[in-house]
Amino acid sequence: MIGELSRREWIAGSLAAPVAVQAAAPPKTPRVWNGAVLLGRSDLRVTPLGMGCEEVRDVHLIERACEFGIGYFNCFIPQNSAGNLALFGDAIRPYRKSVVISAGSNAKTRDSILKSFDDQAALLKTDTIDLWYLTSRQTEEHLSPEVLETLRTLRQQGRCRAIGITTHAFAQISDHLVRSADVIDAAMITGNFAVWSKGDTYVNGYPETGFATNVRKLRAAGIGIVGMKPLVGGSLKTVEERAAALRWVLENPMIDTAPVCVRSIKELEENVRASAQIAGIKDERILRSGLLGISSEYCRMCRSCDGTCRRNLPIADLMRFLTYAEGYGDPARGRASFQQLPQSMQAVRCQDCSTCTVVCPNGVRVQDQIAHAQQVLA
Repeated sequence: MIGELSRREWIAGSLAAPVAVQAAAPPKTPRVWNGAVLLGRSDLRVTPLGMGCEEVRDVHLIERACEFGIGYFNCFIPQNSAGNLALFGDAIRPYRKSVVISAGSNAKTRDSILKSFDDQAALLKTDTIDLWYLTSRQTEEHLSPEVLETLRTLRQQGRCRAIGITTHAFAQISDHLVRSADVIDAAMITGNFAVWSKGDTYVNGYPETGFATNVRKLRAAGIGIVGMKPLVGGSLKTVEERAAALRWVLENPMIDTAPVCVRSIKELEENVRASAQIAGIKDERILRSGLLGISSEYCRMCRSCDGTCRRNLPIADLMRFLTYAEGYGDPARGRASFQQLPQSMQAVRCQDCSTCTVVCPNGVRVQDQIAHAQQVLA
């Protein structure tokens, strides 16, 4: 229980008012602390439903989100889109004292981390970024002692209030994150029903898998959990599927907050409407059917395919780039990511192999998907 409203009450009631009656006017004052929870051991209080701002081009979208009571905004905006970051900084200023904002960088060295932090703080026109992430941390080497000390210094200087990481290789670095819990306050990991639903042993209504066990270790170490890809990377086709998937995330007690990327008022209102309802038996049926529909295409980022391609292709990364291009509707981002691969990998074509050496434990048709990725991204 946080304040007067619990997490479930926040989901059921706090956002319901603006959408219960279509003509109802939005509240005058943001209600961002209703149902907010502490993010790990940090002093940041985040609302269960957050907002990803990568695609925001309209200040009214930020204003509307604040009116609905959303209190966590994720600003992973590419550095070549500095104008978007400045736009967000201007739009959020009237609400700045009552919301949590995060930004981040994939910088790998001390100097580049500090420069990236300074650049983004300047664009946001703020002295303090609440939550600063290092993105795409896939190996222990990406969190070297030098990097961890740089992050510790940023927090000690008060330039950020908390430190986070994002990873698509959670199983591989979860133990290292636990060992680094004196620096890492939050981890953004894949948080959706498709990744967590494998297995048949349930604890408190949630599947007890290796993934969930690793999450529990992080929480025990005081690291907050931010759910990434709550709508399954854009794979879900219907409003009903997306709504059920979002409710699953928001009602998962092991996930503190889920910033959902939105591009329009319509998408924002769909998320708010879904959040205002409580999951039921119908949702279970919808998610079960939805999982069957995407199981041959959606990569769970388990990384079990690492090193199994005879041509040494980074299968999970290529699947992620395809998600950027098609699931997120951002082909430029997908192609830019693809072009960062060595030329030798960019030149490979899966149709040249008579058989595929990669076998996905989740049933993804790897050769078909990667061949499609090569066609779209090359």
